Amino acid sequence: VPSASFNVATGMVTLLANNASSSSAEITQFIDWSEDMAHLAISLVGTDDQGTKESVYVFIGSILQKFGNQIKAEIREQLLEVLVQLKGGAIDAPIVLGAFAQAVGQPTSLPKESVIAAAPRVLQIVETLLRQGSTAAVVAACLNAVTILAQYGTEALGKDSDSVLKSIIVVIRRAPESPPVSALHAFAAVCPSVSENTMRSISRELLQLLSATSVYDGQSADAMSELYYAVGHAFGALVDDWREEIANNWVVTHGFYAKQRRESSNEAIQTPFPTAVLTNASQSINALYTGHYHADAQPWSGDFLTPYIFLAPKSNDAVAKICLGLRALGYAAADKKLPQNDQLSAQLNAHLQSASDDVRNEAAAALGRYVGCYTDLFPDLFASATAAGSESTYTASKLQAVKMAVEQIVGLGHNSIMADSIWSLIIAYVQNFQDALPDVLAQTLAVLATAFPGKFIPELASLIPSAARTSTKAFFITTFRTVLADRQLSAECELEIKKALTHALSGIADENVNIRRLSLLALYAVAQGKPGLLKEHVSEIEPSLFQQTIVNESLIRTINMGLIKKLVDDGLDARRCAFQCVHMLVRMLPDVVDGRKVVDSVVRGISDDHDIRLLTLQIIHESVAALTPLYAERLDDIADAVSQVQSTKLPKKVVSQEIEKHHAVLKSSVAVLVAFLPVAKSAPMASDKFDSLLAETADPSNAELSGYYRELTAPE
Repeated sequence: VPSASFNVATGMVTLLANNASSSSAEITQFIDWSEDMAHLAISLVGTDDQGTKESVYVFIGSILQKFGNQIKAEIREQLLEVLVQLKGGAIDAPIVLGAFAQAVGQPTSLPKESVIAAAPRVLQIVETLLRQGSTAAVVAACLNAVTILAQYGTEALGKDSDSVLKSIIVVIRRAPESPPVSALHAFAAVCPSVSENTMRSISRELLQLLSATSVYDGQSADAMSELYYAVGHAFGALVDDWREEIANNWVVTHGFYAKQRRESSNEAIQTPFPTAVLTNASQSINALYTGHYHADAQPWSGDFLTPYIFLAPKSNDAVAKICLGLRALGYAAADKKLPQNDQLSAQLNAHLQSASDDVRNEAAAALGRYVGCYTDLFPDLFASATAAGSESTYTASKLQAVKMAVEQIVGLGHNSIMADSIWSLIIAYVQNFQDALPDVLAQTLAVLATAFPGKFIPELASLIPSAARTSTKAFFITTFRTVLADRQLSAECELEIKKALTHALSGIADENVNIRRLSLLALYAVAQGKPGLLKEHVSEIEPSLFQQTIVNESLIRTINMGLIKKLVDDGLDARRCAFQCVHMLVRMLPDVVDGRKVVDSVVRGISDDHDIRLLTLQIIHESVAALTPLYAERLDDIADAVSQVQSTKLPKKVVSQEIEKHHAVLKSSVAVLVAFLPVAKSAPMASDKFDSLLAETADPSNAELSGYYRELTAPE
């Protein structure tokens, strides 16, 4: 069983080396055994058994790494010789190169001269395989070997550096939109050993390839930044040229986007801004100059962005470059690299008034990140954002900057004293404001509430019932709903929400119908997304909730439309929300909700507006099995409600939409009857009303109703 034997031997080598390292144990007595195993391993590298071959190579890599300077030089060289040739062809590359990478990867006991001597032959294998278009596993093994050899610098890579780099570019060229992360790491590792002439010769093609790369995850983003940092660090003379090439590639992408947006004839379908490409370009430029500054031991400066940020947005190309400069500046601020600069702050404010939406959005984000780093600027930013008489788009952009600043402050882990100050500032403004408040302020408060739930969620909930104005109360409910919409709430946040729900949902019984509607939407969000938080509060909420399923006659008014009078129900939206909440409670908390109240609401909903009847049907389907006895008691009332719907007549003069809706209303009434068929069959006492209405509905003499009945009862 050679495979198992070498697995055990590999474990023994690791244990012995660790023991010697941690307790200075004497392991010389085991070296002879290690050398005997090495001879056996060499004799088995050509085996046809794949499991044995893998175990043998792992052992070779392990013994060279752990005991490379203790075994005889002759044996060491024989083992290395095994790792610099592919006797089994490309299929063995992952095994062989993996063993080599293990053997030479730091920390290793192999003498440096042995690694450097073996490097040229390994690099020759790597170059050949990379250019051949090998499998993903082979390419990954090759790139890993290159990255590890690069740790030994020019001594290991030597004259092969340039050709190895070009081989890596071959790999990137095959999939420029999503090159292997290992290719980006390998490029960065080899970069310091490459000649400047080679780097100049490949710059244009490489930058065009990388401009197409989509960075969707942290690993890819880190690898791209590492690559550009390495170039900036090693080739200071190239950074300005690379920056311009990156900018030009971004301008081309932005140009396609601007053209599509201009030519789009459908305003409802907006061309998405290429934010991923802009992120890639801006982070690449920042990494490039960060490497350059570190190489020259200079402090970080945003001067290289000045040519873009101080442009006037008079053309699409200028807009693209301004957006690039602003995005890069914002990221620099987020990383705490950007020094405080009044001139820069003034320019960011100027861009907030740009006619270009893209420039305004980027300026707001950049200014927010900048202020988030220099928190003493926050009060002035907020004051200017909320100043009376400001132009609307400028104010909206400023408020976006406020939100971004708060996100930055929270993300940088500033203490709660700063958060308290910001919270108090915004709350004071909200409570003194007379009109409707922008949603972005609610989103800003929600950021603080989720970051410091113990402080702010109880206060937010208490502000809802105590708000002096309807608009203020609506704002606080919207803020609470924004908190609920967060899909990654912490356990502390959920606990605080659970404790605060009674106050937060008190608006369900408010005298203002819009407040009731907003509160019901908040209830729906909890019932749908976090029903466990609601479970203990259902009995407290039910009276107010089910009251909202009753038609409020005082909210129905008549409006004159020429010669036609039309009824308008101002309570319909809130009532629809109430039925949605009932449906969600029946689905998510069936054992907690009061079944009799559910049945009462269903009877009311059958004869209500068509949209509510459809919601009622959903409630019936969710609850009929569990509430059959209760529904059986109300079959007469159900029949009366359905009969009322079916007796609805069309006016003499109608449009096609009204005819279509009338047919839908009749079909939904039949669907209600069909949904209750199991209840009627199992009821201890028959309902003559229900049975009679069912018979009339199924009677072929009533063509439309009987047609719906046959359709809805037909076997699937």
